[in-house]
Amino acid sequence: VSVSASAPRINRWESVTLTAQITSLPDAAGTITFMENGNYVAGCIKVAVVEKQASCVASGLGRGSHAITVLYSGSETNFESSSAASEVYVNAVVFMPQLWK
Repeated sequence: VSVSASAPRINRWESVTLTAQITSLPDAAGTITFMENGNYVAGCIKVAVVEKQASCVASGLGRGSHAITVLYSGSETNFESSSAASEVYVNAVVFMPQLWK
């Protein structure tokens, strides 16, 4: 199983789509749980695998680097597995006040 993000860098408060791809299994079923730095991603737990993939939209990630991994539940004919990490970096957003003249 592998994981990818729709963008490797996002600004704080933006969302990112995470996609898990089941590789080399002809009849992949089961669920995917998305993890961020070893913690569950809110709303991305036990996402159903459809046509060998599962996607989830993550938002509210804090500033800095995030290691995204997935856990594949397995199925009747496939073993459980986990992915290598895919990095997503969240930029700090600096707000500059508009000065009126």
